Amino acid sequence: MNQAVTSHAISLSQRSALQPHWRFTPFYETFVAGKLPDTVKISSIDNEGLLYFALHTEINLKPEGEKSVVVGLAVAPQTAPPKILPETLRNSHPIKTNRVSWRSYFSQLPQFQSSDEYFTRYYWYRWYGLRLNTISVQEGNYQRPFVCEGIEYFRAPISYSAMCHMRENRWRHDPALAAGSLLTFLDNQREDGGLRGYIDVNHYRQELFYHADWGNAVLELQRIHPSQEFLAAIYLGLKRYAEYFDRERDAENSGLYDIDNQYETGQEFMSRYLAVDPRADHDNWGEVFRLKGVDATVYIYELKRALSRMAAQLDRAEEAKAWQHGAEKIKAAVLQLMWDEKTEMFWFVFILISRTLSRMRICRV
Repeated sequence: MNQAVTSHAISLSQRSALQPHWRFTPFYETFVAGKLPDTVKISSIDNEGLLYFALHTEINLKPEGEKSVVVGLAVAPQTAPPKILPETLRNSHPIKTNRVSWRSYFSQLPQFQSSDEYFTRYYWYRWYGLRLNTISVQEGNYQRPFVCEGIEYFRAPISYSAMCHMRENRWRHDPALAAGSLLTFLDNQREDGGLRGYIDVNHYRQELFYHADWGNAVLELQRIHPSQEFLAAIYLGLKRYAEYFDRERDAENSGLYDIDNQYETGQEFMSRYLAVDPRADHDNWGEVFRLKGVDATVYIYELKRALSRMAAQLDRAEEAKAWQHGAEKIKAAVLQLMWDEKTEMFWFVFILISRTLSRMRICRV
């Protein structure tokens, strides 16, 4: 702060709505006798919540006078001299610098304008949001640039949306951000080959998982920015991911793949899940039920097709054939077991295995 700090306080508080109202902060009750308590309280029973910072200063103004107050904050996991903050605070024209930065960013994107002003506005607003949600640091589990799914809880790489960020950012001149949206998940791949659904900077949430169309996202990025180096970097990780699905999500070797709980597809409280388990809408990750999903299966179909093309480009001819065979097996299973001629729709499939009779009973949901 470019003013002398009169008092301060830092307080960890229970989570509430992020609204800019003084009365909602812990300091509303602790600002006594014209000052903050000069305390730092950053622990609680579970160490979860919102961390509030407050700086208090006194400003004396003459009638109709003006004074500029500048406050900067550098956050890091360890105590070290900040690098970017001093340079930022020395800038005498920060707003001008910010405008130049944004204009430079927008000028490097595909230009779009529609006769419908709402399409035009939304197009540029989307690019604005992508930049705001981009994190490009090397710290802990984050070693590549990526786009967060959103704000607050969603301020993290989440696989449910990462495939979309790859498709969007492939249109930039530099493919690093699009590629980083996949590489971040491969860098933190689980031992069983699955890709984590949510990645924190310094720990993992063990059960979170989302289905995603990684295969098509890779091919679309390759169409704009072909790179043998990128294919070589991601091939083995995606191979392990496909093998995880064959092993853990298709125990029957049916060519169709399981959804294990209502959260995995982002379709919470979907009635089709309740058709196979009355507990399906309970707040649980992990394996709650097993239902062969159209979306989950198509994603692996597309992944194996993509892996076949990748293997061919990486001179792995036999693997290319194997992946193509695997994709054809999935296609045949989808047409045979999921397609319903009467309704002309693809249906989710519930497979009930009778251990005593060694039979499978298939129901469409």
